[in-house]
Amino acid sequence: MTKLISIEQIEEMVTEQANVNVKLAGVNWKERALPFYVAACGELGEAIAYLESDWNWWKKVSPVSKGQVWLEIIDAFHFTLSEFVD
Repeated sequence: MTKLISIEQIEEMVTEQANVNVKLAGVNWKERALPFYVAACGELGEAIAYLESDWNWWKKVSPVSKGQVWLEIIDAFHFTLSEFVD
């Protein structure tokens, strides 16, 4: 059976994301009121763009890089975590 993620693990991820944000953008990063949800949506849009070629079955397309799609999804996840930092 698959183990679900705990609330404590989610809280730890949010805390660690806040620490990364401090390192990347400084201690006042939260005061800048950046719209992280917009950035997360943008990353998901990029993931969809990589997948779009697979949806057009009638076109000759190059293989989709699953690694690049996952990278965009993970980026969206990190922006989402930033949105939940107190």
